[in-house]
Amino acid sequence: MSRTETIEENGIRVVVSNHGLSSGWDIVSLLVDGMDPQSGRAGEFATDKDAIRAAFERGEAERQKRQAKSSGA
Repeated sequence: MSRTETIEENGIRVVVSNHGLSSGWDIVSLLVDGMDPQSGRAGEFATDKDAIRAAFERGEAERQKRQAKSSGA
């Protein structure tokens, strides 16, 4: 059965799915303050929870990188 999960916290919006995969989960969409930083590789995560956690970690890292860049660090 194919599933998609969408979760949003603190300006980071994550969509993960197992659609079309025999195993694993993909980060389908990751938006940080409305902007897409990058994507991962197919079936990278074993569970939806792993994919969601990784997406939020990547989102927070991207936000910190942008903040450092805008502050001239």
